Amino acid sequence: MIGIAHSNAQRDPIDLTDEFVEMSPVVKAVLDILYDQEVSSFSDCRLYHHVIEFARKYDMAIVLKTISKEIRVHATSPGRGHILRLFRIAIDLGDYDLMTAVYKSNGSHAWPKHVNTGLTKSVSLFPDKHLTLPEPLIQGFTKEYVPRAKAFELGGWPYLAFAALPTPLAWAMLRAGQTADKLFASDGPEANAKELQKILKSMCKLPSPT
Repeated sequence: MIGIAHSNAQRDPIDLTDEFVEMSPVVKAVLDILYDQEVSSFSDCRLYHHVIEFARKYDMAIVLKTISKEIRVHATSPGRGHILRLFRIAIDLGDYDLMTAVYKSNGSHAWPKHVNTGLTKSVSLFPDKHLTLPEPLIQGFTKEYVPRAKAFELGGWPYLAFAALPTPLAWAMLRAGQTADKLFASDGPEANAKELQKILKSMCKLPSPT
């Protein structure tokens, strides 16, 4: 933790007061990254969302870079972590090149018959109270992935997983599939990923991961 400081004068005790970001599991995960320079598992994606917040708060670029590097490794390693966990963390890093890499590496992946989403609720299902649709009833097939659907075909996702996705990114993913199909007559992961990256870069400047 002393490595955060820029001079001897700054090396005073640090008060950790944030009840969500500065918990002991988060600090331990940060120290593990600093000492080992790797992440063995992203099974607890909520933990790494807090680790990213912690690293940004204390300007620890090496932690963010290590997480980004390890997501690339895990995304291309069979059986090492859930695809959507990695994708969510890439979104949190705000790195569209990393999002594209995860998308490309797993675009041909098909869901098995039963997959646990790991989600119990979305952040905001319908923020506009004037919509004509009633509050959705989440049960039955709305909670399941479509078997054999490709990983990033959003229509194959459970409703809560889709609802938790940022709307601009959901639109970009859908548009990428359409433009790749129309321009290249392909719905393969490489063509889709290329279009997704172009669309994300044209839409807005995402926050730097560092």
